[in-house]
Amino acid sequence: MHPRSLLEELLRLGLAQHDSADDSVTLAREVFVPRGDRDRMDAFLGANVGDHLSAAVDNVLAEGTQHFEQAVFADGLSEASLEALRAIVAAQWRALTAELVPRLEQMIEDDARAGAGPGHRVRVGLFSYQAGAQPGASAPASVHAPKKAASPTRRKKGEGS
Repeated sequence: MHPRSLLEELLRLGLAQHDSADDSVTLAREVFVPRGDRDRMDAFLGANVGDHLSAAVDNVLAEGTQHFEQAVFADGLSEASLEALRAIVAAQWRALTAELVPRLEQMIEDDARAGAGPGHRVRVGLFSYQAGAQPGASAPASVHAPKKAASPTRRKKGEGS
């Protein structure tokens, strides 16, 4: 979607405000979920999760291009710690999008001016998931750093199981 089209849609939905005095745009809300529009919600969910899953599967199975797909895992946290973490994650997301969106817009404009062939797409996301302790689970508190997925071992016909 072209940046101007996106801006017009944000304004139409009341998600952004345009100040014509200084030609600036301000988001009216930090997030948008199309409530009450089940088809759009399902389409967005499918596209977002589908791209994430495709990146993970490609990293494990495909030879060649690797996608950035990493996670940090921690357990043994209190509800207060999770609340603090939510604020940290939201702040990091705001910082990432504040830097990334203008760069993407410039790249789109530069590529269009250069006549750079068919358009490719990118999805950059950040997610966090919090869950309560599992009944009967007694995992020690720990933080697990992301590890690069190992390449699957190829076997010759008739080898192994």
